[in-house]
Amino acid sequence: MCHPGRVHGIVTINNTASVSLGRFVERLTERIKNIKTEDANKLNKKNVEKFAEAYKKRTDILLELNKKINFDVLLIAGTKSKYLTDTDVIHREMAPGLCSMIKIEDVAEPLNEAPIRVAEAVLLFCQGIGLMPTLNRRFSRLSSTSSN
Repeated sequence: MCHPGRVHGIVTINNTASVSLGRFVERLTERIKNIKTEDANKLNKKNVEKFAEAYKKRTDILLELNKKINFDVLLIAGTKSKYLTDTDVIHREMAPGLCSMIKIEDVAEPLNEAPIRVAEAVLLFCQGIGLMPTLNRRFSRLSSTSSN
């Protein structure tokens, strides 16, 4: 992080800190080809290409985490995700007290399969770092009553 004083916290979902193996970029390229023509006009292909190129060039940041991150981090992973072990490694590597991890049961893609639980976790994280101290939470009541 070049400017850690400008960051309140980071929320990551199904992340990895290792070097790119190229599989993600291949899947991204395949998805772009399969997008309908109507949606393709909305997509900024130049930005997608820049993202893919940056992803290919990334290095292993696991050893540098404690040197560069001095703010709160929330790691979210699905228990069926292939990134769960990577997220566990990142959680163990981070300094105690800076990093929290939430494992969402029975999902691989938490943002797609359990958006309400992810939203509540992000809201609680924001409250914990002092960004939304007076926010009323309705999610927990909805999820607790719907599970009965």
